[in-house]
Formats: sequence, structure tokens, C-alpha cells
Amino acid sequence: MKKQFQTIDWSKAKRSFRRTAIYLGIYLILTFASASMLVTLHPSRALAITLALVPAFAAIGIVRAYLLSVRELDEFQRRLHYEAILIAAAVTAFASVAYGFLELWAGFPRLPAFFAMLVMVGAFSLAIVVLNWRHRL
Repeated sequence: MKKQFQTIDWSKAKRSFRRTAIYLGIYLILTFASASMLVTLHPSRALAITLALVPAFAAIGIVRAYLLSVRELDEFQRRLHYEAILIAAAVTAFASVAYGFLELWAGFPRLPAFFAMLVMVGAFSLAIVVLNWRHRL
């Protein structure tokens, strides 16, 4: 029996990409603006905390864009995304625990906490590619 290939709804894909790109652009602008203000202004502690949190709150937009995109997927694609998220969470948890022990017991350098997000996004990206390839989508 021949496999049925699903077609991609390019209008939804473009809308999803556009939404994510807009929020990512806002995030990057706010990140660079906050960083340069922290370096040049030497603000008080309260202002430094506020400036440091601005990009984190901007990242909520990226999550919102992803959520809206997932809601537009069919059931099968949604299931693949949830599997990829679970895989990414497991990889991130393992990497965090393993690296934590390496820091404590083997003298490895401390890493900023936001590295966990980079691990999660990277693991999700790889997992979704592998899952789609496995199902030949």
C-alpha cells in the first residue's frame, strides 16, 4: 500500500512564520537595547533588574506565536509537536542534571540559566525534524 503524504498549508505556514519572526525581532531589539542600556547607564539595582527582565517578557510573544501555530495544526501534526516537546523537556532535564553534577563535582564552569532554553529549543528542533522524517511528512 502506498503511503499518503500530507500537504502543507503554505498560507498557515507563512502566517506562523511571520508571527514568530515579528516576535523574535521584538525580542532581539529589546535584548540588545536592554544590554546596551545596562552597559552605558550603569543603572541602580532596581532599574538593572527591570532592564534584565524586559527581554524575558518579550519572549512570551514567541511562545504565544508558537501556541497559535500549534492550534492551527491537524491532530497528527499536533501529536508530533507534543512528542517533540516531551523529548525536548527530557533532554533538557537530563542535560541540566548532568551538567549540574559536572559543575559541582568536576569543576566545570557555571553556565547562565538561559542555556537551558537554548538546549530545549535545539532539542525540540531536532526532535521535530526527526519525527517528521520518520513519518515522511
